[in-house]
Amino acid sequence: MLDTPSKVQTRRRIEENDLDLQKVIEYPLGPIAWALATPDGMPIKTNKAVLMHRLEEQSALYISAKEQQHIHVIDGNALSHALADLLMTSGELAKN
Repeated sequence: MLDTPSKVQTRRRIEENDLDLQKVIEYPLGPIAWALATPDGMPIKTNKAVLMHRLEEQSALYISAKEQQHIHVIDGNALSHALADLLMTSGELAKN
């Protein structure tokens, strides 16, 4: 049986990149990431509030009733640009 060009190309890529084929086939291959969509292409619906509630439960921060009536908006992009003169890299920003 003759190998098709795609099989030959796949074998060549595996050999060139020194890939462990057993490791490669552990993960599902498809046109979309299965964590993001169903096989028919519809997006996966998740309850994002669950994460927020878990974080709130583990938070040690106490917010008074007066503070709960106010909203604080922090523009992360503007903040990072303002700090650009103080820090050289994003890695330094993350460490601080």
